[in-house]
Amino acid sequence: MQRAALLQHLAADLRDELAQQADLEQLLERQEQALSSRDASGLEDLNGAIERAFRAAEQRQARRERLVRGLADDQGIAPGIATLGALVERLGDEGWELAEQRQELRAVCARVLQRARRNGALIAAHRRVTGDVLAALLGDRTERDAVGGGVLVDAEV
Repeated sequence: MQRAALLQHLAADLRDELAQQADLEQLLERQEQALSSRDASGLEDLNGAIERAFRAAEQRQARRERLVRGLADDQGIAPGIATLGALVERLGDEGWELAEQRQELRAVCARVLQRARRNGALIAAHRRVTGDVLAALLGDRTERDAVGGGVLVDAEV
C-alpha cells in the first residue's frame, strides 16, 4: 500500500478510535451513576457493553499496529520500535493530522483510564462494605464463602 493510502487509513482509524473511546467514556460515566444509585440491572447491562467495547478496542489496536508497521517500513523505521509518535515525528508536515489526532486520543484515553480507576475503587469500596456487613451479620466464615467464593475469573485473558 502506498504512503498516502496508509496515511489516509491510519487517520480514519484514529478518528474511529477517538469516537469509540468517547463512547467508552460515556459508558463508564453511566456505570459510575449505576453504582452510585445501586441499579443492579442497569449495571449488569453496562458491564456487558463495557466488556464488548474493550474487546473491540483490541481488534482496532491490531489493525492500527498493522498500519503503523506499514508506514514504519515506508519510513525505514524498524518494526519493533515503530510507534505512532515516532511516525508523526518522522513525517513532519505530512503527519500534522495524525499528530492532532494522537494528542486528542491521548487526552480521551487518559480520561477513560481515570474514570475506569475511579469506578474500580468504587466497586472495591462496595465490596468491602458488603463483606463487612456480611461478617457482622453472619460471622466470618459465611462472609468469606459469600464474597471470596463468588469471584469469577475470566480464563480467556
